[in-house]
Amino acid sequence: MNHGAMMPPTRGRTLMRSLTRRSLLGLTTAAAVSGLAACGGSSSTPGGSDTTYSAAPEDLTAELRYAIWDKAQEPAMQKIVDGFTTKFPNITVSIDVSEFGSYWTKIQTEASSDSLPDVFWMNPPNFQLYAQNEILMPLTSMVDGGALAKENYTPAVWDLYRLDDVQYGVPKDNDAMAIWFNKKLLKEYGVDEPAEGWTWEDLRASAEAVVSGSGGDVYGFSGPVNSAGNHSWYNSVHQAGGYILNEDHTACGYDQPGTVEGVTFWRDLLADGLSPSIKQLTDTSFDDWFSSGKLAMAAGGTWQTQPFLEALGDDLGVISWAAGSAGNQVCVSGLSNVMPAVSKNPQASMAFLEYLGGEEAAIAQAESGVVIPAFNGAADPFYDSIETLDLRVFEDAIAQGFSNPATKNTKEWQSVELEMLLPVFTGEAEVESTCEELFTTINNLLAKE
Repeated sequence: MNHGAMMPPTRGRTLMRSLTRRSLLGLTTAAAVSGLAACGGSSSTPGGSDTTYSAAPEDLTAELRYAIWDKAQEPAMQKIVDGFTTKFPNITVSIDVSEFGSYWTKIQTEASSDSLPDVFWMNPPNFQLYAQNEILMPLTSMVDGGALAKENYTPAVWDLYRLDDVQYGVPKDNDAMAIWFNKKLLKEYGVDEPAEGWTWEDLRASAEAVVSGSGGDVYGFSGPVNSAGNHSWYNSVHQAGGYILNEDHTACGYDQPGTVEGVTFWRDLLADGLSPSIKQLTDTSFDDWFSSGKLAMAAGGTWQTQPFLEALGDDLGVISWAAGSAGNQVCVSGLSNVMPAVSKNPQASMAFLEYLGGEEAAIAQAESGVVIPAFNGAADPFYDSIETLDLRVFEDAIAQGFSNPATKNTKEWQSVELEMLLPVFTGEAEVESTCEELFTTINNLLAKE
């Protein structure tokens, strides 16, 4: 669910080219942003006059639609809904589950006709575009009224859904990265299981031993380098001392030596045959390679815990990322719950948001073993949910991680970024010259935001 700027299918990979409450779906991103500024709701009274938070009475009556995109989380979301409707028996909440791609198509279409769900999931790549154009309800009155408090949540996730000092999202979960490994494969090819404190060099040596020992039948290490930077090279970039965007997200860091080194790390893995090729990863996702026993180690996230466990059982292991010259920090992200600026049921929607952002809902998420809640102190049931796995590696990753890089038009510059880096990963372009070109190109795009 997910980390930021780019995401694999279940956590946020979508090319959002337009969004408006009128018929602007065919426009380019730049034109859509201009159109949204004209078509969005009033910033002073978004969604009408009755938008100020007040505690909902227990007999409040409403019918709410809650839109999500992850089928694996539906049972936990239903448990949360059941808890909420116990407190508010006259409110009904229907869960609307879509596949990730169709979810965003539906959200764009509904935004154009003021028919958005009462509450719905939001991810970092799309947040600023929706918020800037007044599609989302500011939650200032909930913060001022004590229904939401920053200190209750992971700071990085809270800040991801804050724009111009206004909070728009209620943090739902934490995403963090680690390295999953297949114990059986490592043992079969005489490779020791990785231990905390391992390095890039250790990872590469293990990957080489697997490929050599299997005669090339099994790959050593991979990740979604063909589609998701924040789950692959963004991590190695920071681990080498570079960065994708500077601290205030106004300039990119593709001119930094550490950034070049972090991209080179993945280029070399691919060039040396330690990972499936870009074409192979496009045809068959890295997680399918790993689940099928054809990949010994995989860069993955918290949301893959249950799928990988189902595939490998007790042969599954997890470890913190291997360290580069500047550490082993990884991208930290997460989803939030939001409501539309034009709301048919503002008081009931805010009551549901308040419940979704509370400890009871957070514990229900943690107990599902699918995601780590963003509510502080509620994650222990997740970390302790599987005796054979040390899931607290994710706790450490969240504590020392960096925020997912995002701007108003994240999808625009990330599309260019991926398009330019794929030839590097296929061996058709040089790392240094491509990074130089990316530095200029992305900075030009950022200057236009």
